[in-house]
Amino acid sequence: MTIGDLRTRKPNYSQEQVRDRLENCKQLKAKEMSKVITFSRRFPATHPRNGEATLFVPAINKSLTRKHFLSTGNILDALFALNKHLHKNIVAEFEYENRLLIPQWLDLKPKKHTIRGGHRWESGDKFSPRVWSGRPYCSPQITIAPDIEIKRVVNICSDGVLWFVKNKPIDASRLAIIAANDGLSIEDFKDWFKNKPFSGQIIIWDAELFYL
Repeated sequence: MTIGDLRTRKPNYSQEQVRDRLENCKQLKAKEMSKVITFSRRFPATHPRNGEATLFVPAINKSLTRKHFLSTGNILDALFALNKHLHKNIVAEFEYENRLLIPQWLDLKPKKHTIRGGHRWESGDKFSPRVWSGRPYCSPQITIAPDIEIKRVVNICSDGVLWFVKNKPIDASRLAIIAANDGLSIEDFKDWFKNKPFSGQIIIWDAELFYL
C-alpha cells in the first residue's frame, strides 16, 4: 500500500455508525454554542441581605415548564443527568439545601429573566444556567436546568438615578415590575445595583413576556 492509497482510502463505516458520528458532532456543536450564565445562590457581601438565599434557583425552575426541566422521574435524577461530570454527593447536597428552603417558595414568583452588563446576547441564543456549588470561582459549577433559549433581549441602562428601557425613562412602578420578573423586590433590586451607572441587557426566556 502506498502513501497515496492511505490518503484516498475511505473509512469503512456502516450507515448506522455514520449517523451516530453525525449526531455526536451535532451535540458537540450545540455544547460549544451554548454560553454559560451563573446565578447567585446568596446575596453578595455588598448587599444589605449579605448571605441570605436569593431563591433564584427555584424561581428559575418555576418559570420553566416541567417538561423542559424533567427528562426523568424527579428533580434529583434530573440534576444527576445534567451533571454527570460531578460527584453525586455535590449534586445531592445542592438539592438537599434547596429542599430546606421549600417553606420560602410558597409565595415565590417565577424568575423570567436576568439582567447582565454588556450587549453580547441575541434572541435565539441558548445558555446553560448554572450556580457555584460552593465559594464562587473556587468550586465546581452545577447545571440547574437544560439549556434555555433566549426569547428576546431588551436594552436597559441607568445613570445611577434614572433607569431607561429601550432608551426611554421608566417610572418606579415599571421598575418594580422588572425587578419582580428578575426575582427581586424593588428594594433588593436597587441595593443590588447600588445606584451606580449601568448599561446592559434584560435577557428574557419567558415567551410571553414583553417590555414595550
